[in-house]
Amino acid sequence: MTCVLLNDAWRVRTKTNIWEQLTPKEGTDRLVTLPFDALVGAERSKSNPGRIAYYPDDVEYEFLRALQAPEGWAECAVTLDIEAAYRSPRVFLNGVLIASWEAGTIGRLIPLNDYLRPGERNELKVEVRAGSDSRWYAGAGLIRDVRLHIQPLIHLDPLGPVVTTPDVDAERAVVEVCTDVVSTARRCEERLLVARILDADGSEVARSRVPATVPASGRISVRQRLELPAPRRWSVTDPYLYRVVVDQFERAEDGSPCGDPEDSASAPLGVRTIQLDSAHGLRINGESVKLRGACVHVDNGPLGTAAVGDAEERRVRLLKQAGFNALRSAHNPMSPRMLDACDRLGVLVMDEASTSGPAARTCTTTPPCSMPLGARTWTPGLCGPGATRVSCCTHWATRFPRPRRPTASCKRALWPSGFAA
Repeated sequence: MTCVLLNDAWRVRTKTNIWEQLTPKEGTDRLVTLPFDALVGAERSKSNPGRIAYYPDDVEYEFLRALQAPEGWAECAVTLDIEAAYRSPRVFLNGVLIASWEAGTIGRLIPLNDYLRPGERNELKVEVRAGSDSRWYAGAGLIRDVRLHIQPLIHLDPLGPVVTTPDVDAERAVVEVCTDVVSTARRCEERLLVARILDADGSEVARSRVPATVPASGRISVRQRLELPAPRRWSVTDPYLYRVVVDQFERAEDGSPCGDPEDSASAPLGVRTIQLDSAHGLRINGESVKLRGACVHVDNGPLGTAAVGDAEERRVRLLKQAGFNALRSAHNPMSPRMLDACDRLGVLVMDEASTSGPAARTCTTTPPCSMPLGARTWTPGLCGPGATRVSCCTHWATRFPRPRRPTASCKRALWPSGFAA
């Protein structure tokens, strides 16, 4: 798999009406690098709602980028990966609407093949808006990374494998790896999946391989079990991480791998056990842990809500140095960059989906907020088993829903067995 980071060469402008777009003014486009919050630079006024720091609540922005597609992409599966676009994004390719959704901090995978023009210059546009739909500053823009996945027609899910540890003791850990194989090919094909566990030094410590029959234009889930000998446990004082790597090969007649891997995917792995009871409270790896927690909002000060990797890690590092060992995201799903930092630095996470429950909401603001009618009865975040991203070694691990998988709606989720198993 080739993964291209599409954070550079974006242009942003305030959305205008169709007549003004016919005669665009020079200097209205601003060249930016993602992640970028367009609202943080807007003029504030006391007539705007105070709960969003007096920024405008009725402005829309357009993010535009040229995309040169080589001829070879016609024989590949090309997927756009938007981690977060706040809010109510509408995605266009060459003037055609290809995706839209209400959530601002839940990402989306968007297949591009039906709209892409290989061998030509393509135009990608993402529209977002700021609205009076939050009790805090939420910004507006492409506030997290944007990527492009270029894969063979039969490929692994770009979101990577789902890794769980159903059985852990001092001698070995049972690691279950569930990998989705996706096909856009027109015929059934045989493939071989090889799963490996690498330690922190990159040395292989466990391996498994399994054949897979992939249906035409279909999807299958392939499960593998590996035994990890003498696992080193993850904890807040020793955040040791393994990595699970899954390679996809063509399958030879004798069942062996044929040639180099066609595609690869990986996921971090932190091995630990958790117990929770009234007698001992929270125990991690058999030892009681007192939570010293803090709440972190989605914004990064003068950066607005842009989840810049170094800024996200800096927040986690400073909080850990100040004595905190747990974070709660308030009130949106934590960015993958911050989850990665929590994994590496040894910080527990309560990953909050939203401040809304599954029941219908009514708008109580005065004047009524600009939230779309459909969104007023919609839960902006879902979390549960089956997800896009795991804070792999945190002991409160949630995975946010993949577009294809239904999950239970909840305000906060604690999944104490394995990794959101």
